[in-house]
Amino acid sequence: MLFCKKIIAGLHNINLRNGPDIQIRTIFRSAVHPAYQPSTTKDVPFCDAAVIKVNRPFIFNEYVRKVNLPPHDNDPQGITFN
Repeated sequence: MLFCKKIIAGLHNINLRNGPDIQIRTIFRSAVHPAYQPSTTKDVPFCDAAVIKVNRPFIFNEYVRKVNLPPHDNDPQGITFN
C-alpha cells in the first residue's frame, strides 16, 4: 500500500475542508531540524522547523502566504546553545 503525505494550505475553518481557498499538495521530500525532539521535555522552540518540497508550488493569496525567516546569523534571544 502506497502512503502519500499531503499538506493542506488555506484551511481557515476546520469544519469547511473543501472550501475554495484550500490548496492540497503532495510532499516529495522533507528535512526536519536535527535537534527537534517532539515527545520529550527537552523541546527547544527554535528547532521546531522543517523544509518541505511539494509536487507543485502554492498560489499565494489571502489565506496562503510565505513565511518570513530571520537572517541566517540571527540567534534567538535568551537561548543557550550546547
